[in-house]
Amino acid sequence: AQRHHIPKIYISHLVYSGRGLENLEMDLSKEQRIKAVNYIIDKAFEYYENGTDIEIVTGNMEMDAILFYDRFVLKYPQYTEQMKQRLVEWGGNAAGRKLLNIDSEGYVKPDPFFPVNVGNILNQDFSDIWTKEPTALLKQLRVHPRVLEGKCKNCRYLNICNGGSRSRAYAIYGDMWAEDPSCYLSEDKTRGEV
Repeated sequence: AQRHHIPKIYISHLVYSGRGLENLEMDLSKEQRIKAVNYIIDKAFEYYENGTDIEIVTGNMEMDAILFYDRFVLKYPQYTEQMKQRLVEWGGNAAGRKLLNIDSEGYVKPDPFFPVNVGNILNQDFSDIWTKEPTALLKQLRVHPRVLEGKCKNCRYLNICNGGSRSRAYAIYGDMWAEDPSCYLSEDKTRGEV
């Protein structure tokens, strides 16, 4: 990125939808994912500290924010509360809240990978679908933090990551409200207060 003057790098984690679902064996293990995300965080700190104007973003794994937070507070403890507040305001997974997808046939989905449509703009006004008459699914997705099962249910970081990908949960467990199967946070880490 530096050599080619690329101002932003976006690194996406695998979402279990479409070809992603067909290629689960290609996904990283949780240990590999932690190692990769820590490397990315190291590069982000390096760029920031050296004044390198490259933004690094990871996507489709809101738990990365928690790994970042843990590393950030060690490096900049004087900004712990400000960073925590920013992450809570960011709110984690935004499917159905601040994010949507309209496919080529007019179907509206809470995110590009979502297995369920919430309407079709060819048959309905978008404002009816999204604002005036949202489906029960959209209403549930907009609860923050979400009401989830598994280790997410009592996770101390739920208000930051918002439970991660509902698409991955549905693909693996058949339950949109189950924990994100790619979450690499240990049960011990998710207990207690932030």
